[in-house]
Amino acid sequence: MPPSEAVAMKPHVSVVPLDVQWGDCDPADIVFYPNYFAWFDSGTWRLLADAGYDLAALRRIGSIGFPIVNVEAKFLAPAAAQDRIAVHSQIAAWGNASFQVLHRIRRQDGILLVEGREKRVLAQADPAQPGKLKGLPVPADMIQRLGCGE
Repeated sequence: MPPSEAVAMKPHVSVVPLDVQWGDCDPADIVFYPNYFAWFDSGTWRLLADAGYDLAALRRIGSIGFPIVNVEAKFLAPAAAQDRIAVHSQIAAWGNASFQVLHRIRRQDGILLVEGREKRVLAQADPAQPGKLKGLPVPADMIQRLGCGE
């Protein structure tokens, strides 16, 4: 299925619940912003694993993983120690060898704290250039399982 056809498909949304720890926060008791990027990464791994694409499955299709080529975030409200939050992740767009993941982090009361996007490339080792990576076409099955949309 071409990536453009995935747009109409209902997206699978994965949810990673988290308890904000004291060590996640700065001295003002606000989550230190790099933690959100680590939590985005957890959301992406959970999303792909939910669809059957854990690390072992990626290796079977010849991928070494899915490195980030772009990331952005909008910080809308703070989180603090002992807050219960959840990372909601879904595919926002497909490319030939890439995909964009939309992450929404909400506090237990439903308040949207952070909205972020990652663009990742399904990568494989490039035999023509040792030590380099190249894009691997996204399998139609992955698109089918994960869908697309916001």
